[in-house]
Amino acid sequence: MPRPAGTFPREHFDAWAGPGGGLLVGSPAEVTERILATHEALGTSRFMAQVGLGTLPFAETAASVELLATEIVPAVKKALGER
Repeated sequence: MPRPAGTFPREHFDAWAGPGGGLLVGSPAEVTERILATHEALGTSRFMAQVGLGTLPFAETAASVELLATEIVPAVKKALGER
C-alpha cells in the first residue's frame, strides 16, 4: 500500500541516506563512492537505479538521470576497469 505523502520522518531518510543505508544520494562523487563500496562489499556486477522522486520537479529528476549517465556510470566503469 502506498505511503501517504508527508509521513516519511526525516530521521528515517537520514538513516537510509547515511552510511550503510540503501539510498544513494549526494554529489556524483559521493554516489560513485557508495556504488563502488557496495560492489566491493557484495561483489555486485549490476546496479539498478530507481529514479522516481515523488514531488521533485521533472527537470530536477531529469538532471539527476543525466548525472547518472554522464558522470557516475563512467566513473564507476573507470574505477572497475570496464569500457
